[in-house]
Amino acid sequence: MRDAGSAGSVTAEADSIRLANGSNIGSGVPLPSTGYNPDKHQPGAYGDAGEVSLKAPSILLESGSSVSSTALDIGRSGNITLTGDDIRLNGRAYISSTTDATELAGEYGIFNPDFEQEVFRNGSITLAGGNVNLTGGSFLKSTTRMPYRLAGNISLTGGQVMLVEGSSVVSNTEPSNMIAAWRQYLGITSAPNFGDAGGVAIEAGTVIISAKSRVASDSFTDGDAGSISIKTDTLEVSDNARVYAGALNAGNGGAIEIDAGQLRLATQGAIVADVRDTGDGGTVHIKADVMVVDHGSVYGSTSGSGARPGRRIALGQRRPDRERNVRAWASGRNRYRRGHRDHQRTGRVV
Repeated sequence: MRDAGSAGSVTAEADSIRLANGSNIGSGVPLPSTGYNPDKHQPGAYGDAGEVSLKAPSILLESGSSVSSTALDIGRSGNITLTGDDIRLNGRAYISSTTDATELAGEYGIFNPDFEQEVFRNGSITLAGGNVNLTGGSFLKSTTRMPYRLAGNISLTGGQVMLVEGSSVVSNTEPSNMIAAWRQYLGITSAPNFGDAGGVAIEAGTVIISAKSRVASDSFTDGDAGSISIKTDTLEVSDNARVYAGALNAGNGGAIEIDAGQLRLATQGAIVADVRDTGDGGTVHIKADVMVVDHGSVYGSTSGSGARPGRRIALGQRRPDRERNVRAWASGRNRYRRGHRDHQRTGRVV
């Protein structure tokens, strides 16, 4: 992709697809997962990136390989879709849909008072398979580093979705040194109006998030965190893993919705909605038939000046024919028992 022209789309269908040793299938500007670096990359391409679609019974990305759709400045990234019976990412492999800012961002008029500030969303990431497994620090990421640009949504569906060994699924909004430099040069002191993070949705028979892995929609700017939705028969969050919707700057926290037959939080696994600056706290809403908390936690917090977050746990409402039961051991911050509000938490249990 060069200048204002849009990049083409990429479609591949095969009996099996394997990317290894830093290989890439992408549309748009070829950038690493760390984003644009003015010392290493050339600006000037501001058209939209295209879509990428891969379909095969078996799809494997490993050893730093990637699938990407990347745009610069006022360009928009495209949708990425992987469909297969077995989708695996391993060894820091990744899938990203991102828009980044360059030193030319201000030349496209985005800081002009009469600029028509349309709010666009980046492309989405969708993985649909029988099994979706991320291991060895692999990740899915949709990021915006531009004002008035929303990060893309991420969707995972399958019989089993598993994130282990420090893997992650993240939609977020991040600050840009290029945007900060332009604002300083132009003497702009008003809010930068970065876009919001996108939503993350997971629907599967079994969902495992473990070993320092995380599912997150967060904000490091004045944009808001997005929502996280997990629908499953069995959900395990364990071994320092996180389900997180938070804002670490001036944005508001996000919303977490869990709908599970059985939920297990163990060994410092946590479900968290928090805010650390001026934004309002997010919400956590859990519906489960059986909820086990063993040295895990569910909490919303604010360490800034925003309004406090909300929390609600509904037990036995997902499938009324199941036994209503919650077991909890020394669970750190929170303890939950059916029909009882523990003095250590301020949310409502129904």
